[in-house]
Amino acid sequence: MHEAPPVSNTYDDARRARAYASLEFPGTYYLAYRDLPALIAAQVTGRVALDFGCGTGRSTRFLKKLGFAAIGLDISASMIELAKEADPAGSYVLVEEGDFSGLEPARCDLILSAFAFDNIPDTARRARLLRGLRRLLNRDGRIVLLDSTPEIYLQEWVSFTTREFPENRTAASGEAVRIVMKDVADRRPIVDFMWTHEDYLRLFAASGLDLIACHRPLGREDEPYRWESELTIAPWVIYVLGDSRLASGPCGAHAHEKLIPRGQGSGLGLQSRFGKRVELRDCSACDAKDLSPAATERQPSFERGYPLGAEALNHYDRQLCWQCMRHAHESAQTEPFAKHKLTSYPGYSLIQ
Repeated sequence: MHEAPPVSNTYDDARRARAYASLEFPGTYYLAYRDLPALIAAQVTGRVALDFGCGTGRSTRFLKKLGFAAIGLDISASMIELAKEADPAGSYVLVEEGDFSGLEPARCDLILSAFAFDNIPDTARRARLLRGLRRLLNRDGRIVLLDSTPEIYLQEWVSFTTREFPENRTAASGEAVRIVMKDVADRRPIVDFMWTHEDYLRLFAASGLDLIACHRPLGREDEPYRWESELTIAPWVIYVLGDSRLASGPCGAHAHEKLIPRGQGSGLGLQSRFGKRVELRDCSACDAKDLSPAATERQPSFERGYPLGAEALNHYDRQLCWQCMRHAHESAQTEPFAKHKLTSYPGYSLIQ
């Protein structure tokens, strides 16, 4: 078996790095960062942060303004040089791919990765990197991934254009896609990799991480931009993750987790076909008792399964913890279960 080639950083040349360094938070990028302060405030305790894939330091400076002691990490020498120019007092570290040996394990309260996983091919490599980041988290730490949705490569946006790349529409998971940034002088196409929500769920499971919240920001009419697709289609997805090894309870519910209140745009819930919100306090499949109501607000990892098949989904009135609900669905190989994929179940639907 041949070894996959090293990750190629599409931004690691002087011209592109300089163009990218001029960006702050214009247009579509504004949406990427708009809701992060509320998400982070609700989910993170402590002030020690790492910005993985910091580039020219935009996200690192963003974290510092939120009050974090933040270190920027990147594999691009060009980007790190520009980050230090923009923020001489900051801490920016050039590393080899996946080498976190110079960082103290179990110390970070927050690890932010903004767009870095858009540029990383190969599922095994992505899992290795995310497992390495997980080891840097302390017990209550959170990883926040800010990445592109597949739709960003298919639509027109205030800050991006894809109309010259119709081949994006047929790209499969993990395949290269191209997009042009409109907010910089360098109009050479950016090469990213297409990853779906389901790909990310599998990645989190393989990395030993639980998905605690998922948020897809949309533009609003009252904002100072002439939005194109942004009002109805989310270009970005924000995942909040916790270490599943530290989860408590029979189904892995984090007893200590904090949640953004519904209506502020994050989290997932479960609703019955009759419109009644389901409070999953007592799982009728694995007999887990007194599960936190927070279980209704988070998706599971696939890592822990229960000996439960599609028959559990036949009973619409049963209350299942997220782990059992997901395992039941993944075990279902026949209609009508298979057609629901990862977004709905007979009698129940995920609240986005």
